[in-house]
Amino acid sequence: IRLVDAVPALIRALQDQDVGVRRSVAYALGQIGSGAKDAVPDLIQALLQDEDKSVRVAVAWALGRLGTPEALKAVEEYQLQQ
Repeated sequence: IRLVDAVPALIRALQDQDVGVRRSVAYALGQIGSGAKDAVPDLIQALLQDEDKSVRVAVAWALGRLGTPEALKAVEEYQLQQ
């Protein structure tokens, strides 16, 4: 099994009710790296909308690891607002 095969399920899990699940999912997507680039729009949404700061921190880390231009821009804008 390739890690990238888990990306669609992980994207769905970003909506989980449990804060720990959402945080862990963000870290998992960041660990997968460029293979998880399909998750960038959902991660950006989580960065802007998740009510839990620890989830937003994990999401920002994951976006930085994914490193796409839109991911990096979202992290930069988020950091400016903090």
